[in-house]
Amino acid sequence: MTPEEVHEIAFARAPFGQRGYREQDVDEFLDLVAAALRGRATLTGAALGNGFRAPSGLFGRGYHPDQVDAFVERVRREFGL
Repeated sequence: MTPEEVHEIAFARAPFGQRGYREQDVDEFLDLVAAALRGRATLTGAALGNGFRAPSGLFGRGYHPDQVDAFVERVRREFGL
């Protein structure tokens, strides 16, 4: 996994009727992972365990939770967390 790969990741939107993860929270997490891969930040198990909020608003779908969760698991394996 490289910082460039992390910045190229694109998550689908959650299906209609399903709440996803707030895009801003996930994007900030991606930035943290990329910074950790560059040696500019420390990624901890606590950062991985904070979870992501649901988007606000009646029609806020956010990022697909299954895709985001799969990526978080990949990060856990990559960093040994």
